[in-house]
Formats: sequence, structure tokens, C-alpha cells
Amino acid sequence: MASVFLATPPASLGERYGALASAGARLPSLGLLCVAAVLARAGHGVKIVDAAAAGLSMDQVVARARKFAPDVAGVSATTAFAARAGEMAGKIQAAVPGVRTALGGPHASACPEKVLEENPALDFAVFGEGEETFLDLVETLAAGRGPAGVPGLAFRDGPAIRKNAPRPLIRDLDALPFPAWELLPGFPKAFRPAAFKFRRLPAAHAVTSRGCPHGCVFCDRSVFGRRTRFHSPGWVLEMVERLSGRFGVRELALEDDRFLADPGRAAAICEGLLSRGRRLSFSVAARADQMDDPALLSLLARAGCWQVSLGVESGDPEVLARTCKGISLDQVRGAAARAKKAGLSVKGYFILGLPGETLATLARTLDFACELPLDDASAFFLTPFPGTEIFAEADRWGTLDPDFSRMNELWPVFTPHGLSRQELSRAARRFAARFYLRPRVVAGYARRAAANPALAPVLARAFFGFLAHVAGKGEAR
Repeated sequence: MASVFLATPPASLGERYGALASAGARLPSLGLLCVAAVLARAGHGVKIVDAAAAGLSMDQVVARARKFAPDVAGVSATTAFAARAGEMAGKIQAAVPGVRTALGGPHASACPEKVLEENPALDFAVFGEGEETFLDLVETLAAGRGPAGVPGLAFRDGPAIRKNAPRPLIRDLDALPFPAWELLPGFPKAFRPAAFKFRRLPAAHAVTSRGCPHGCVFCDRSVFGRRTRFHSPGWVLEMVERLSGRFGVRELALEDDRFLADPGRAAAICEGLLSRGRRLSFSVAARADQMDDPALLSLLARAGCWQVSLGVESGDPEVLARTCKGISLDQVRGAAARAKKAGLSVKGYFILGLPGETLATLARTLDFACELPLDDASAFFLTPFPGTEIFAEADRWGTLDPDFSRMNELWPVFTPHGLSRQELSRAARRFAARFYLRPRVVAGYARRAAANPALAPVLARAFFGFLAHVAGKGEAR
């Protein structure tokens, strides 16, 4: 059996959320937890050090790796922190002679060969779903074989870089074990979602389906593919029992891209929660075109769902059409209204700086956000991540900053023709100020704090961060 060290590179809340750091999420990497569970089930020794979630420094991560002395070190990183992951791999190699290093996650999946070219300390890049590929790699190395036969892997072959065939997507998600929460020190109390995304603590997050068939130009589907696969209701309910019964979790953020894509499954999960009597609050994300059944929305609310998040993207119909999302403004209006009528809080997600954006379309998006019956909203800058359609066509629509380390959705790395970074930054501040500084929204947060006094200090810190954001502190350069 092999010993495997799994980590994320250090990434402070300030680096990830800017002026809104006080409201930012400190949630563990689900990717690492899923890979760790598969490795542990196969009998391998596993240690997880989630530096980003735990607020650890590079030296602290390396010290833990030195003490554990693994055979293989796997790092998961987003595009913004891929270079830091490569740096960390080099430091782990220096501290643990003979260790082999691999990078996984969305960036490695989108450009595995480039990752190896730019990060000489990385031996391997895992692309696509990581569980079976990483297990295959670990066991291949333990057996003394070469990596050429491991699907889903890019690797060094002397001075050359090779990329194996992709691994087929996992067909039966229920065959996977539950994420290895037990390997996280302090779970769940040491972690929490973003301040605006939970009502009770301890809280956790989970994904109960994978893959999306829609063609949004800003989404990368290189990890989970275009076909939606679901965990069964039974698997989901057992997962909830584990989180609630063993770990004391009181709230769950379900981060599926399309939780309501199979209405029968969603209903079965809700009915199972009701029949088991678990007093667990949860939130979901959904597309506007999957929220046309008032009975299902009412069932969600009865089962404990308090918030549904909608990807609105833009309030300008032409800009929205260019995203290839396949929804209309009227569908968004109807979905938000039905959710509110069912007693659900509604959060809207918006993207600023989409192809064809102008000052006039930005103003229409803000008007639309304030027209909708939203309780919460977040506006991010368009970030053409590698693997997305807009990344390949960025030059057609504007100017893209090639610095991957700035690709965190909080910096306007992409500026559409006719707009400047400063104009986009000002639009983001106007959006936040006008949306949140309204009596209805402020009163909603006051009610949340009154209903759960433990939330009051968290929301207070988040509010001061919000004021710093509106004032332009931490604004993109």
C-alpha cells in the first residue's frame, strides 16, 4: 500500500475574495475529499491538508508533508492558484526525496500538457474526474509500472510530455464512497460557507450530480462532461444521515449545477428528508427553465430548503443570448416569482463584462436585478477560464489579461471592446450598493440575524467588508 498526501495550495481569503474577504467561504475541497475516500477504501494511507480552507502557509503545508513522508503528493488547484500549486510541489519534492507529484482540478483538466510545461516540479497532471485516475496512478507507481497505461493522465517521458487517452466518465456515481470528511481536522466546525449562503452552523457542502449538457460560453465542462449523471435519492439521503448524525451538520449547501433537472429525483430526496424527520436546512442551485412546477418548489421549502440560487447572468436580452445559456428574461422572472411564492429565498448570480457588454447593458442588468424579487445577489466579472468557449474566442470580443493568477472572477481580466477595467469595476460597485442598500434587502438580513443571534457577528463582519468593496478598496488595478 502507498501513502498519499493530498493538499490545496495556500490561498488567503483576501486573495480569493478581495475586500469581501470577511464574507468569504472557508469550505474544504470536495475534489480532494472524493479522491481521498477512494484511496482510503482501497487501503492506502491518506492525509489531507487543505491549506486554502484552513488558512495554512506554504511552510506549514510542507512541514506536514515532510512529517507524513508520502510516496505520492496530489495537489488540487483552480486556474488562479495553479502556479502556486506547482511551486508547492517543488517544495514538497525538496522536503520528501523520491515523492511523485500530481496536479488535478479544473485547470489541470482544461490544459494538462501546458500545466506540465509550465511547472517542472509536477510529474503528472490528472484530467477529467480524478477518483479512478488518481487511484490507478498510485497503484501503478506502487507496482513499479510506468504511467503510459493510465487513462486520464498526462506525464513526463524524459524531455517529452505525453497525454494518455481520456478516462470514461464514471457511470454509476453511487459506487463512489462518501467524501472523506473524517480525514479533515476540525470538520465541520472549522469550516463554513460564505456569510450570505447559510443560516445555521455547523454547515457543509456537497454535490449530488455531475455534468451539464448546456452550452454556456463561460462554463468549462472538461472535468465532469456534458451528460448529467445523478446519485440516487437513497445515496443522497444516506449522505445526509452521515453528515447530520455523525458530524452534527445542521445545514447543507447542495452545489449541483442542475439539482432540479430530474424533478422526480428531487422530489424523492425531499420526501425522504421529510419522512426521516431530519431537521436540516439546505440550499440548492437551479436553472430558471427548471423551476416551472410550483408543487415541487413548495415541497423543497417543506423539506428544509431555504434558498435557491439562479444563474441570471445579464438583464440585457441580446447579451444574455450570446452566453448560449438558453434562458430568457421572462423565464427568470417567472422562476423567481414562483420560488418566492413557495416561501424560498432567492439569490441571483450575474456576470459583468460579457461579450457585447456596454455601459447601457450593464445598467439594464442592474435594473433587472433590482426588479426581480431577489433576497440576495452576486455579480462577478466574466473570467474566460481555459477550457471555456469564451477563452478560445476572447480576442473576438475584447482583451484578455494572460495572467492566470488573476483569474478569480473578482478582477476584470477580460474587458469587452469599448469598455475599460475601471468602468467594469465601477459597475460592480454600483451593482452592490444599489442592490443591497435597499430597505427590503437590509430588513431581510436583519431578520436572519434576529432569528439566529450566532449569525449576527458573521453578518456584521460581512457588512463591513461589503462597505469596503463599495468604497473601492481592493479594486482591480
